[in-house]
Amino acid sequence: MDNKIWVPERVYERVPQLWFLMGILFIAFGSYIGFNFNLIYVYLALGAICIGRAIWCMQARRHHRSDEESSDDNSSDEGHRSS
Repeated sequence: MDNKIWVPERVYERVPQLWFLMGILFIAFGSYIGFNFNLIYVYLALGAICIGRAIWCMQARRHHRSDEESSDDNSSDEGHRSS
């Protein structure tokens, strides 16, 4: 199976920051329009969802990368043990 990324790596690495920025902008815009406008709750909810998504992406990447590093360490340790 080929694990190529379909988007440039620079863009792919910045996706969590993009989600976080969108969340901050939704919350800032919702705060700017004020609580008298009924749509503020939608903006605040979308902001919270975007920030939650950013945190989830960062944690998923950290977990995936730590799994890869530990599997690389285990494979190199097995080579040293057998000799």
